[in-house]
Parts: sequence; C-alpha cells; structure tokens
Amino acid sequence: MSEALPELTNPIDLPGLRQTLIDSFMLGELKTICQDIGIDHETIGESSLDDFARELVSTCQRRDLLRKLIEQCIRRRPYTNWYAFIGQEKPDEPSPFKGLAFFDEADAPLFFGRNDLTAELVAHLHEQRFLAVVGASGSGKSSVVRAGMVPVLRRDTGWPIHIINPTDEPLKALAEPLTRDMESVSAFATLIDDLTHNPRALELYISRQLNQQKLPGLLLVIDQFEELFTLCKDDQKRHAFVDNLVNAAQTHIGLTVVLTLRADFYHHCLQHEALHTLLEQQQKIVPTMNVDQLRTAIEAPAARTGIQFEGGLVDLILRDVGATDTQMPEPGALPLLSHALLETWRRRDGSRLTLAGYHAAGGVHGAIAETAETIYQQLTPAQQKLARTIFLRLTELGEGTQDTRRRAALTELIPQNETAQDVEMVIQTLADARLVTTGDEGAEVAHEALIREWPTLQNWLETDREGLRIHRQLTESAQQWQKQEQDNSYLYRGSRLTQVEEWAAANLGELNELENAFIVASVQVRDREAAAREQQRQRELEQAQALAEERELRLGEKDQQTRRLISILIVLVVVFVIAVVAGLMAASNAATAANNAATAVASELTAIASFTEADSARATAEASAQEAERQRKIALAQSVTALSSLVLDQENDTELAMLLAIEGARLNLDNKGSADWLIDGTLRLQQNEPFYFNTTLSGHEDWVRSVAFSPDGQTLASGSADGTVRLWDLSHPGAEPVVLSGHASSVGSVAFSPDGQTLASGGEDQKVRLWDLSHPGAEPVVLSGHASSVGSVAFSPDGQTLASGGEDQ
Repeated sequence: MSEALPELTNPIDLPGLRQTLIDSFMLGELKTICQDIGIDHETIGESSLDDFARELVSTCQRRDLLRKLIEQCIRRRPYTNWYAFIGQEKPDEPSPFKGLAFFDEADAPLFFGRNDLTAELVAHLHEQRFLAVVGASGSGKSSVVRAGMVPVLRRDTGWPIHIINPTDEPLKALAEPLTRDMESVSAFATLIDDLTHNPRALELYISRQLNQQKLPGLLLVIDQFEELFTLCKDDQKRHAFVDNLVNAAQTHIGLTVVLTLRADFYHHCLQHEALHTLLEQQQKIVPTMNVDQLRTAIEAPAARTGIQFEGGLVDLILRDVGATDTQMPEPGALPLLSHALLETWRRRDGSRLTLAGYHAAGGVHGAIAETAETIYQQLTPAQQKLARTIFLRLTELGEGTQDTRRRAALTELIPQNETAQDVEMVIQTLADARLVTTGDEGAEVAHEALIREWPTLQNWLETDREGLRIHRQLTESAQQWQKQEQDNSYLYRGSRLTQVEEWAAANLGELNELENAFIVASVQVRDREAAAREQQRQRELEQAQALAEERELRLGEKDQQTRRLISILIVLVVVFVIAVVAGLMAASNAATAANNAATAVASELTAIASFTEADSARATAEASAQEAERQRKIALAQSVTALSSLVLDQENDTELAMLLAIEGARLNLDNKGSADWLIDGTLRLQQNEPFYFNTTLSGHEDWVRSVAFSPDGQTLASGSADGTVRLWDLSHPGAEPVVLSGHASSVGSVAFSPDGQTLASGGEDQKVRLWDLSHPGAEPVVLSGHASSVGSVAFSPDGQTLASGGEDQ
C-alpha cells in the first residue's frame, strides 16, 4: 500500500478527478471505496456511474475526505497519475514487473500475454457456475485469475467478488469475507459452526444474502486450493469445506466458484467423489505461454511505464527461458523470468534496462539465487541463524510432491530465546527484497521457485529432512494442544515423546515458546503417570503381603495335624515349581523361585486346607474324589499364577515370572490351553510345548498391558503403555507388526469382533477406538463418554454391541 499523502495544500482539479474516477472504476468499486473512507454509499443514492462519481467527490470535499479518497485511488490504480489532480509531483514509478509475487487485480493494467486464456475463462463462467484452473507451479494460475479474469467479471457482472486462500483454517477463511460487513459480532462464529456441521450451510447462507441484498450473483475464488491438503491437517474441516463448496456450486442460487489448483495436487481431489466429478467436467488447463505471448508480457508493461530495453536484451531473455519460434519455454519459467526482470529493472540505467544489468542480476536462472544469497550474506551471523529458521518454517515438506511454501504466524517464527523485534527486522529485510510476503496472517515465501532455485535453502532442507519432519509435527501438535486449551490428552507420550526429546536436545535453538511448553508439559505428565503407576504397584504389593501375613496367622490356629499336612503340600508344590523352572533357569534363580513360591503358596492354600480337613471322608463316592482333585488343581493353578505376579513385582525376574504364568495357565482346566499375561516390553508365546518359548515378539516401547487373539487364531493384538496397538501375523512372526497409533496414553484392553474385522481398544485417555482391520491405515472411530481410564472392552456374540468398563465406575 502507498504511503499516506501529505496535507493537500494546492488547489485540487475536481473536474479532472471526477472524470478519472469514471474512467478508472466500476460503480461497485466506488461503493467499496466509500466504505473504506467512512461514507455510507446509500447516502449518495443509487444512480449512474457518472452521477455517483460527481456526488462522491462533492461529499468528500464537504467532509474533508478528499485526501483519503485519493489515497484509495492510488492503492487501487497505482499506475494512474492521481498526483496531477492535487498539484504534487508523482513519486518514482513502481516497478512494472512483479518478481516472485503474483499479479493481483490492481495490477491488471500491467498484465499482458494471457488475453486468449482470460477470454476462455470468462466465456466458461457465462455458461457454468464452477471452474477449476489447473496448472503446474509457476504457470501463472493465480495471475490470470486475479489480474485477468476477475477485472473482466467485475466490469461485466457487478457481482461481489471474494478471493480467499484456504490456509490451515479453511472454514474461517471462507466465513470471514462473507460476514465481514455483518453488524452481528456473532455472525462469523455462527457461520463457521454451521459450515462444520451442515454440508449445505454455504448454499443456504449465500442464497439468503443474495435475496436480502437483491444481488444477481456472487463470485467466490479459492486461490491455491492445494493449501487445503498442505496446510490443513484436520480431515473434518477439509471435508466440511469441500462438501459445502461442491453443494453450493451445483445449485442455482447465483454463486459462481473458481479455484486454482497445482496440477501435482490433482490426485488429492480424487478422494472427494463429487469434487472429482466437477473437476473432470469443468476445468481449464493453464498452457505454457508461447514466444510471442512471452515477448508481449515482457515488453508491454515496460512500455506502459516508459521503460525501454537495450537492443538484443529481450531476445536474450527469451533464449534463456528456452522460448523460440519452434520451441515452448521451460515449464515453471514465469516466476524466474519475472524475478530476473525485476532485478534488472532495479539495476536500470535511467529508464533503460541494460544487458549489463541483466547479467549483474544473475540472468533468468541465477537471479533468484543471486538475490537470496546476497540478502542472506548481508545479515549478521545472528540474523542469518534467524533467517534459516524462518525459511525452514515457511517450507512445507512434500509427501510425494515438491516442497511447497507454508504460511506461519509471527509468533511461530520467534525462537524462545530471541526477541520479536529481532525476528521482525529480519522478516522485513526479506520482505523488502520480495523473498517473503507478509500480512495479517503472518509470512510466507513469495514463490515456490525460491525453494527450488536457492541452493542454500535446498541444502538446509536436505541436511536433516527427518529432523525437519519431527519439528513440523511438533509444531502442529503444540498448536493443536493450545487450541484445545492445553488438554493433557493432546500431549506426547511413549516413543513419540522420547523421539522429540532427543531431537529437541540437539536443536534447542529451533524451539519457540509454545513448542517448548508442549514438551515440558508432556514430560511432566509422563513423570506423574509413572509415579502413579509405581505407587499403585507398591500398594498392591503391600496388600498382598498383608494378606499373606493374615492368612499365615489364621493357619497357625489350625490343629497340629492340619499344619503338618500343609507343610507336606508346600514341599510338594515347591518341588513341582523347581521342576518346571529347572529346564530353563540357573540354579540360583530356581532357589529364588522356590523361596518366593513358598511364601505365595502359603497365602493361597485356604482351599487346600479345607480339602485336607475333609480327608477323613475319603471313603465317600468316587465323584466327590474327582471333584476334590479338580479343585486342588485349580487352586494350584491360581497359586502358581499369583506367584508369577509377585516374582515380577518384587524380584523383577521376567523369565521366571513368565514360566510360572505359563504353567499356571496350563494347569487351569477351564483355560483350554491359552492365556494372557503381562511382560515388560516383550510378548512371548507358548505353543504346544509347555516349557519351550517358540517366539519372541518385540517392538513395544513400554509395558504390554493387554493381548488378544483373533477368532481364526492367525493374528495377535497387543496393547501397550506406549500408547500403541500392534497386530502380529502369527504365520509370519518375524514380520514387522502393523502399528495402530491414536491413543494419547496407555492402552489397557483390546478385543476382536466375532468376525475378526474390527478391533476395539480402550485406553487411559478415556477413549475407546474401533479399528477397521481391512483398512488398518484408516482413522479409527473414536467412542467418548468415560470420565476415566477404560480398563476392559468386549463385543457381544453377534458383534453389534460393544461393552466397555472404566475406572469411572
């Protein structure tokens, strides 16, 4: 925007000003200018363009608003000499070349070379209500729409025209211009809520607005539509934006929708069937400009502003971009060409662009890198470090596509130990060189050509690409945490937290305040949860010890005969446990197991004592004897299983604990040979041979909390305190498991549906997730409602109902 004019002290040429307003603007534009300078256009009245312009000038004269009026005219039509009407010298002409920036509507007088394509776009919109303008990066999509098509439609139709970029908040970007003039302060929030929950909200809103304002139509331009896939990470918002856009464009309410889309992001639109259909039927491909069109695009804006070229310079530029009478220029050459022209203009000799200036700028292929490197080298070392941080944050890493530019708020660009003033100074330096653009929403790289063409930036991107991905994910997670009012369920846990801690330790200078706070909060929650788990284990151990002591006391009150028999049985159990362990454990571990077994078994022999008290009835029926034997084995199984838990908690002896757990499962007659058990970090499966471990499944980063077999026995699901569920193919146990990530904390229960197609998992994040095992990469269905940890999940026999149990009782 031009700087404010000084006080108007010279006589003003009012007739000349009125006539130039008539020649330069449409009636709708003058009404918009009225709004910008504080005049209600309805007070001027509905009249012809001539009458409106005359009355506008008179009103501004009466209300001392002529200076504001002229400032708005200069902003909108910078190449018209408005200074002549106020008796002032016109400042130096702005450059006729845009560099890496696109041509906007105000630049229409300097936009040349696309007349045929502009006519095609306008003709299409006279017949249809939707148009996708598709082209490669650097093909000029934004410029032909903004500076070519939009001015023609504004002149021909009188429609209100809104141009937006999706940004990372597409629903907000859509609602803002539509509610900008609403008196109700809640209209913006209400429309966003409607768009989120109703796929026809946009259709209903625009229909109502057009009827109330008696307007014939409205044009909505979504520029850089690919931002919907590169910047917006919320699937729900993305789908709501597309659904509303498509539904509104297919009705007859008077809305016309135009979007520009990079060709390499076309495939992302295929996941939206209705959008895909519209794209196939109503799109225009932006073709490469031929040599004559390029020559016009170079020479015409220069001539309009009084700029001349040294002989042979234009021909050299065309050859450098590969454009000849028989050959089309290189793909994506337009931003390179435009920037080279801008830098040559900055090195002009008076009003003449020279061969020497062109070579000094670096030519078509070197101008961008030359400018960027020159500006970078002029910075101090501290500023260079900030510039590197800024450029890396303004680059969106490609996933199967080229790296793209990314918009970031100023607060994101400020490292935690730097001041906002220092960062703003560097950004302003980069903006003055037209390497970045700034606005209310933050900053972004001026054009993706800078990312491709500047070797220094390319080197930064490739040096630690994986580290940059970790950082970008951290940035997005921290921002989401902030949006959710710092809800702990959005913090990192398990392996994700470990990974980002390692990265942050090596890159402390890259973190901003929000990211650092996010990591600190994640670590604090992890430590609190670990302490709580340890306290729970200690409480359980103390309870077990107290129970054992109490039962030993009760046993001491039995008669001598009972105590002797119990002693004999204890010896038998100890001998049995030693026999189980002897094949796989060293003698020292076997002795420890016998010791601990004696203590645990003593606490579990009440049932056996009852059995021995009935020993005098041995002459009873054979059926009673068989039942007693079965009860004895069940009691023994329970004793051995309890002993395994004590060994794990007290001695941390994983191998011995596992052996005892397996033997306890084998002895349990109702178990039918299978059992679930908890082992720290590793699952071991016993198959057929009770004392031999066939397979070790490793991969979890923390305790395995739960396991379940699929109905066909081919898959094992394991849930862990690391927040993940892993699916193990038991026919290929050495293969990498499928990892299901989504829980924000420990997974305490897993269960397969009867048909084996769905897996339910419950976690400490108070959520139950349903995973479609035919598409394990898809987002799970999240069931909310519990107020505390979910400890168990189970399907009904028909698979239609899921029950979940939680600590919220």
